[in-house]
Amino acid sequence: MVPPSIFRDDWTDKPTESICCGIRNISLEDVSTIRKMSAEHAVKSYPSYVDEEPRIEAYNDSILRLIVARSTCDANNVAEPWEIWQGMPEDMAEVALSVEGARWMYGQIERIRIESCITLPEATDEAIEELADLFAIARMNITEAQEQRVRRLLQFVTDELSEIASHRKEV
Repeated sequence: MVPPSIFRDDWTDKPTESICCGIRNISLEDVSTIRKMSAEHAVKSYPSYVDEEPRIEAYNDSILRLIVARSTCDANNVAEPWEIWQGMPEDMAEVALSVEGARWMYGQIERIRIESCITLPEATDEAIEELADLFAIARMNITEAQEQRVRRLLQFVTDELSEIASHRKEV
């Protein structure tokens, strides 16, 4: 269920209540196309090389929106687009979603991917114990984008463990 708070306040078709949304896996071809479209968007938005920082931000924001657009679908049929996109997912994701909303949707998609991907290895007890030290060391050489991704993943883990712990307290 997607809350209306993820949509831009000035979007005239903003839902007034939560709506159902399906999530589908996207292909490597989709990812390649998304990268190309995002690069074109960033250069078009900031043609001057002097504008490198905002160009990078425009690229990252575009990738987020396009992944959300292509990963969302009808909750009952992955072959059908999400109704909220009105048949134009890439365009409508930019028009309809707030920046925070696009990030929230991307986070939900990432969580589902992590939860359902059986090829991702599970952390060992030793790896969990070593985590804080590794993060402290890695932060010395990490890019901002890498740190944001790691922090999102750690927040996912924190949320999962908090939910489990709160259920345990209730029992």
